[in-house]
Amino acid sequence: MAALVHAELRYPTQGIRNADREVVGAAYGHAFAGAYAPVLFVSGYTGREREHAAGVPHLGHDLWGVRLGGQARFGGGWSMLASLAHENRRYGGPEPIFLATRHDRQWDATVGLSYLVRPNTTVLAQLAYTDNRSNIPINEFDRMVSTLSLRFHF
Repeated sequence: MAALVHAELRYPTQGIRNADREVVGAAYGHAFAGAYAPVLFVSGYTGREREHAAGVPHLGHDLWGVRLGGQARFGGGWSMLASLAHENRRYGGPEPIFLATRHDRQWDATVGLSYLVRPNTTVLAQLAYTDNRSNIPINEFDRMVSTLSLRFHF
């Protein structure tokens, strides 16, 4: 499967950050038969975020990324999932304060456990970790997010 996505990013109180984002990507997934009914996927994408304002090339960037992951069923309504992703962003010009052109490399890892309560109703617990590395230290961060969701499928 391939996709092309265009997004108009608008910031009501920070118009200088307004941008257009285009991303093109391809993905492949496969559901296997047999024990655990595993599903695996891999995807890749590339794109650009173009700033609208003149004189702020440091707000726009080129990007590319890859993702892979999967899910397996364990019976009794239980499933486990995991994914790993990497995104690379190169910005269009030097940051005015740091006089360096930003380059970020972000890794994301997610694991989760789901339980099928009844047909079309799932409880999902997930733990997601993000590590963003940048050549400009103020843009480096890591975070851990845990979520518990109740999903209704229509």
